[in-house]
Amino acid sequence: MKLNITLWVVILMTYSTYAQDCTDAQDCFLKAVNLGNTTEAIAHFYRAEALMSDDSDKKLLYDILSGRGNVYYALKDYTKALQNFNKLIQLRPEDKQVLSVGYSNRGNVMSANDNIEGAIASYTKAIEVFPPNIGNLHNRANAYMKLGKRDECLVDLKRMADLGSGAAIYYLQTEFNLDYSEQQKAALAKDSQWQEIQAKQQEAEKFLKEEKYQEANDLYIVVGDLYRARNDNEHKFEAWTNVAHVKNLKKDHIGAITFASMVINSSPSGWAYTELALANYYQYGMSAGLNVCEQGLKQFPKSSQLINFYTYLCRTAAGQAYTAKRYEESYGFYYTAYEYNTQDATSVKFAGHSAYSAGYYSNALDCYRKAVAVDPSLSTELKQYIDYCRSMSN
Repeated sequence: MKLNITLWVVILMTYSTYAQDCTDAQDCFLKAVNLGNTTEAIAHFYRAEALMSDDSDKKLLYDILSGRGNVYYALKDYTKALQNFNKLIQLRPEDKQVLSVGYSNRGNVMSANDNIEGAIASYTKAIEVFPPNIGNLHNRANAYMKLGKRDECLVDLKRMADLGSGAAIYYLQTEFNLDYSEQQKAALAKDSQWQEIQAKQQEAEKFLKEEKYQEANDLYIVVGDLYRARNDNEHKFEAWTNVAHVKNLKKDHIGAITFASMVINSSPSGWAYTELALANYYQYGMSAGLNVCEQGLKQFPKSSQLINFYTYLCRTAAGQAYTAKRYEESYGFYYTAYEYNTQDATSVKFAGHSAYSAGYYSNALDCYRKAVAVDPSLSTELKQYIDYCRSMSN
């Protein structure tokens, strides 16, 4: 017997689609963002734009166009996505990073629509208006590779590596059989901005060890912003995951959910899922934590951090169920913990006790035998249970 464990989906933040019509541009924009990749969100973006006046902050218009374009892109309406990004570019925002994002997003739309040459041209403009630009070097390298332009791809990967990209080092090794690690070290040694970031990151780590969590939190946010200034999402999301970790230590679990969710929505990792699961467990309860773990394990089935936390939650839930005499539920959780670590004799032993208490003697016998196989010293302790289950199973 294997218990099917029903877990409830926990909504981290709930936004009503039946809200009253928004009354100003900023309010409409925020509601649009909260509605995600939906047609309702698009309607709110249009209303936000319509409510803007001559006195409105132009930055809000840029955000509206970018947000609406991204929703159209997610919904695979590439024509309308392109219209929004083109309009943003035509407005020529003074913030060069915003302009770069417009070109970058336009490139993504073109790439998705198989216009690879057009995508390369857009990524090139994104790089030109806002250097250094690791993200768009990566985008352009991928586009070059799609066209079989390996020499051009190689140049962009080296430029990425010189800016600190670990992904570039990996691809140079796997795709071009080139070990570029020493050249990267030499380039970064001359990069004053990179050295500044590393110094702040080391200071944040020192604060963390000293349990000065607020100081570590603030400094990791600064580190993330500095990586953002290089368009280095690879390290920015790592910094944000560190922020989520510190916020969990501070017991600011809503804050941890916010930062971990931003990472997962853009560049998920097993570590980010672990921090999100931890925050959900403490903020919303066992089912929430288990649910996030299960989502993460679908993408990162070998993440040791995620597996360890998931099995901890399973054992905790199993113990609670056993104390409440819900033995089938207890069996399911204990056995799930064992499945993720087949050397966990304790979990499979207690899965056996749960099945035994529920009267499922063949399942109990199977668990006891597995426990003894992992830890032979349990044979004496479990002998009476094994003998009884064997007699009841015949």
